[in-house]
Amino acid sequence: MTKQEDAAKSLLRFAEKIDFDTVGKPASLNIITFNGFAHQRADGINVIPISTLGA
Repeated sequence: MTKQEDAAKSLLRFAEKIDFDTVGKPASLNIITFNGFAHQRADGINVIPISTLGA
């Protein structure tokens, strides 16, 4: 399993614990990576390389 897969599983477990009635649904779930390309995974999580965030 890759680190990205580990991060996605952890993020989805975290998102399941959010009380949407109290704080609302997250606008998006994102993983920031060191390199690679930006894309949206099949599970809806966005993968964002830090280099695309700009200075």
